[in-house]
Amino acid sequence: MSIEPVPFTDESHDGGHTPPAGSDESWQESWYTGWFDPEANAAGFYHLGLQRNRGVADLWNWTAVDGEVAGKYQSLTTPLPDDDLSDLRLPGLHIQTLKPLRSYQVDAAYPSGVSSSVVLPHHRQQLGLEGGPELR
Repeated sequence: MSIEPVPFTDESHDGGHTPPAGSDESWQESWYTGWFDPEANAAGFYHLGLQRNRGVADLWNWTAVDGEVAGKYQSLTTPLPDDDLSDLRLPGLHIQTLKPLRSYQVDAAYPSGVSSSVVLPHHRQQLGLEGGPELR
């Protein structure tokens, strides 16, 4: 099978998607972003996988300050909320679209008491392989 480019050019792709009919139970939507602020010497990493067929989300996120992890959260079995990707609340994490496919506000709060709130620009790029190898 070859991979065709998936154009994410219209705002409908900012929200969640319904799994295709007959899709495997492991079908998921993934979202990742990271940031670094050299002035504050702080960084963050956020990853989530929304496994709609299983009704769970897997989450990995952390915030580091001065080279030390100040807060982190990991779960592979978080119940999937009814929220859409454009305004998604998960344990300790709130992702809100400010401009579809362009910018997001990500608020994280950790059991350690650390929290972060960042506005992230998103640089969209078409995904896919053109003239690439066949996948088996």
